[in-house]
Amino acid sequence: MSEVIMQGSSCRTSMTETFQTSASDATIAANNWGCEKNITNASAANAPSKFVYSISTAASSDGGTITIISRGIKNRASDAEDGQIRMKACSNNASTFATCNNVAMGSNPVTWICGPGETNPVETRFLPSSCRAS
Repeated sequence: MSEVIMQGSSCRTSMTETFQTSASDATIAANNWGCEKNITNASAANAPSKFVYSISTAASSDGGTITIISRGIKNRASDAEDGQIRMKACSNNASTFATCNNVAMGSNPVTWICGPGETNPVETRFLPSSCRAS
């Protein structure tokens, strides 16, 4: 799972820089942060790595969440493959997705949280302790 999380981390860095350097009234559309991979015409042939199928992002108005879909790893319930991990920037010291406040453009994320995706989530037992937000 470390490769899957590392692929998302490069997107996290890019998004942090965009949050910090953008005007406060700027908006970024979904999958328009510049770090997405294998979104348009997604296929296994275009996957960014052996263990990552795609990396997508939510719009800045939705908090800029990153969703990474793994591939070829049995990491979901009933030994299903291709689980999802999400990362989200927070303007507060949140430890759960429910308590994470969206970061305003032109400001600094206080923290990033990481955990199972909303759809087809990776089971927490497969995630490192730093990526178990619920």
